[in-house]
Amino acid sequence: LQTAREIVEEAFDEAKKANQVEARFIQNMSHELRTPLNAVLGFSQMLGLPDDAISNEERLEYSNYISDNALLLLTIVNDMISVADVERGEFSIQYSPVAIGEVCDKVMRSVEHRVNPDVKLVVDNKLTEGFAINTDVTRVQQILMNLLTNACKNTHKGAITLGCSLREDGAVIFSVTDTGRGIGAEHRPHIFDRFYKVDPNVQGAGLGLHTCRSIAEGLGGKVWLDDEYNTGARFYFVVPDHVGQ
Repeated sequence: LQTAREIVEEAFDEAKKANQVEARFIQNMSHELRTPLNAVLGFSQMLGLPDDAISNEERLEYSNYISDNALLLLTIVNDMISVADVERGEFSIQYSPVAIGEVCDKVMRSVEHRVNPDVKLVVDNKLTEGFAINTDVTRVQQILMNLLTNACKNTHKGAITLGCSLREDGAVIFSVTDTGRGIGAEHRPHIFDRFYKVDPNVQGAGLGLHTCRSIAEGLGGKVWLDDEYNTGARFYFVVPDHVGQ
């Protein structure tokens, strides 16, 4: 009877935790999806005003706002899908030769519009020109985009640097370094937890870093925070070369 009661209590605790996670998920998603959706709706209505109501510069500005918020929505949805795929064991990987330099250039161009005017974007590529490994280009780009987007949100002056180099075992190691506000010691053990946010006032669902770690592990790699860097934040991402796959 004692054992049965312990099993029931344990099951109850697990169910309670699951309900709390579900409630937190719904709360986070309702807020994070509503904000960019309202922005897309509002600025779309502004673009529908008569030609003499707003200038061409304002139209361009509103179009950029719509694009930024649409990309934010896409990022949130992609992160949700990736996390769900990993947890269901349905994480798919498509291996192909990937030119690392081209990936770096592409992801940096993708975040140019997110960067504060006082922040410089830098690529520090220590690989030989045309260097390539066999991996999933979409998954690698998704991780780098998440890391760079986080850096853009938290850096208001200085620089964001995307670095890449070759490790002795043939794996490529990326780094995303910023001069932003950094991550306090009390937050560091939790930043890869699902739904965890260092600052609840900053846009994001708290899924980005959790998604990065899940995808990196699916690729046979790893993502981690550099605890010794203290003039902002620096994340590392290692991806192996799956030769012959």
